[in-house]
Amino acid sequence: MGGSWYLPLGIMGIVFLLIDIIIAVVFCLYLIAKKKKEKKKNEDLEMERLLKIKSNPLQIPPTVSVDYSPDIFQIPQFSPSKNTSKRWNFDIDKYPKKRRERPLSNIPRLCFELSYNFRSVELNINLFSAKNLPNNWNEQVMISILMSHCSKIYHTSRVDGPNPIFDEDFQFPLESVQISSDPPVMLKFNIWTVDRYSRKHPFGYLESSIEDILTSNGLSPIKGKAQVWRNILMSESLTDESILGELFLSLAYLQGAQRISIILVKAKQLVLRSTDKDLQAIITLLHRGVVKKTVTSNFVSVATDPEFNEEFIFQLAEFDDVSIDRVTINVEITCRQTKRFIKNRVLGQVILGNSSSKRKGREHWTNMLTAQSSLTKWHALSTD
Repeated sequence: MGGSWYLPLGIMGIVFLLIDIIIAVVFCLYLIAKKKKEKKKNEDLEMERLLKIKSNPLQIPPTVSVDYSPDIFQIPQFSPSKNTSKRWNFDIDKYPKKRRERPLSNIPRLCFELSYNFRSVELNINLFSAKNLPNNWNEQVMISILMSHCSKIYHTSRVDGPNPIFDEDFQFPLESVQISSDPPVMLKFNIWTVDRYSRKHPFGYLESSIEDILTSNGLSPIKGKAQVWRNILMSESLTDESILGELFLSLAYLQGAQRISIILVKAKQLVLRSTDKDLQAIITLLHRGVVKKTVTSNFVSVATDPEFNEEFIFQLAEFDDVSIDRVTINVEITCRQTKRFIKNRVLGQVILGNSSSKRKGREHWTNMLTAQSSLTKWHALSTD
């Protein structure tokens, strides 16, 4: 029963093999015949060429005598014409070597406008555009504006490079007499690149005094408007600003009850990782560097711009020999990790008090002690 199936298959294989052999033989015979035909054609062409040469014998020109004078072996002297000498006669000192500096057309630049409002006592900064900024497919550009005399920091929207258009206005409180003060009031633009994970990377900055900008553009005394173009200095380290994110805090102090109220409102531009899960704030009250009390906020979902909206009360009367001048409050933002048995990661902290190393922390604390109501400010996160 099994043999009746295998016999036809074997015969079919032999038949296909014979067909392949026949096709190969026919193809080889065709190639041999084609080669012989081309060889015969070439021989006929060669015969026709030889017959033409035979019918037209070679014409040999008559011989002439050659004078072997020694003068013919002298090297001829080149006498340049007037045009040639004019063409090649140039002063090499007029053509210095090519500089290795960056071409002016490729230097990053920023365009902005300054104007002063006497009624509101504010300096208005209109940020127009920029040129030759980074142009990466997975990054955007953001600029922060700050001034040396106040703690305000503004951030532009994120835009694509390399020649973005911002067209955004920012106002800073500034007395007219402060423009010519000593030390001068400085205006600074920090330029950042922001990747798809909202991580900020420094690109460069622009810094100049307000008086210098106004004077160089003919705007002193304070009047008129003019667009200002300034070069951006590329740098990998930007000062006066944290790249870890910011916290929006509200402080209030009730002197009669010796009570400090701190409200953690929200945060923005936090630098997160893929392993981060939940965010939590840890608020610690210290006196002379000694921890007196620690409280924690509720966990909030991980986000670049989270909102906490929690209030924390510290009663100084609970502690012995505690002076408000020696009190420091530390606000630390931590992030719980997705993997178990891994310690929470610290994103950054803000220190408030007279002993704070940051100017904004000291100013907010000092203003709180004399204010009749709560004060809110943005604070940059830091690692120290």
